[in-house]
Amino acid sequence: MEINSKYRLEEFPLNLRVIEAFDFEIEPILLLEQDSIGNNFLSYLTYSDFKKEQRACLQISKERLNEILANEITLKFAFENPENNHIFITEFTHKTGSLITSYLIPKFELENLFNALQR
Repeated sequence: MEINSKYRLEEFPLNLRVIEAFDFEIEPILLLEQDSIGNNFLSYLTYSDFKKEQRACLQISKERLNEILANEITLKFAFENPENNHIFITEFTHKTGSLITSYLIPKFELENLFNALQR
């Protein structure tokens, strides 16, 4: 998937740690992660091969997380309607877990992005 380079970040601003794996097959599909000041993020695996993995990362309030867990809203709805009007896309190497690149995608571009992910 090609992402417009104008959304590329020079540096990924978050230092996330995994709190819980909600969906795990061969590798983690959906993770709950937390930054150093306690903000929650959902991290969803969008692409993986033997070299890298790509994730959509969404900051999420405890209230919205509870809505997802209670099946009041879907994961798709949460990612298409982020509370802070953007999501991060990150790519990491499988071998070392090092960050390859990251993007900050505004809400108005998300429909195009998700359509590209489904191809």
